[in-house]
Amino acid sequence: MKKAILILSASVALYASCKKDDNPTTPSQSGITGKWTIESTHSKGISGGELFDTTILGTPGEYVDVRSDGKAYSYQKGLYDTTSYKLLDNSRIVFLDEEDPSASDTAQIKTLTKNSLVIYQKWVQGEDFTEVTQNLKK
Repeated sequence: MKKAILILSASVALYASCKKDDNPTTPSQSGITGKWTIESTHSKGISGGELFDTTILGTPGEYVDVRSDGKAYSYQKGLYDTTSYKLLDNSRIVFLDEEDPSASDTAQIKTLTKNSLVIYQKWVQGEDFTEVTQNLKK
């Protein structure tokens, strides 16, 4: 699930504009849909008391294809994946785990423009945590 989320996170951004709106509207998938190239995935946190901080650059051919039907298809590090998503509002997206809804993850859309999508997620378990930022381009 985390791989799919990283790929999609790394892949999905969700609102029609990156500007704040004084009159919030229903979330729109139009800004997030399309085929996004994975530029990089940055992970940092603490695991077992050890600090880690890693950036992995995307390679040619890696992508996240976000469709208007609530599905995202991705290819990264030799693996294909499909995940479902739902926009909560203009700055949050949920990656759905259909087998275990309690395992679904919410991500923040930090940037969404015509050509750039940045998704951020954080997981905490006891003293350990992981933060992941995925940068995508069209």
